[in-house]
Amino acid sequence: MTPKLATETNARVPETVTQTPSDDQQVHAISADIKSIVEVAVMANDISYIKGDIAEIKAFFTDMKLHFVSRDEFAPIRTIAYGITGAILLAVLGAVVALVLK
Repeated sequence: MTPKLATETNARVPETVTQTPSDDQQVHAISADIKSIVEVAVMANDISYIKGDIAEIKAFFTDMKLHFVSRDEFAPIRTIAYGITGAILLAVLGAVVALVLK
């Protein structure tokens, strides 16, 4: 047997140094890049819808302030409603007491 030179031996160069990405790895990397770009586009679309919703909410509250009734304005109506309810309940209670006493 003749001695082999170092270049003739089956010595391998580490694969990490000379290995180029395979087609599957390249496809996977491109797919991941596209996925992140799509996610950014979806988020941008969602943000635009959220901005529109916020504008609608602001318009709603502005409109609601025009039709809002404050506590001071509502106090007489509350007093009348509680008075009528109290009178009806007092009449019912009086009728029940009258039936019991007879």
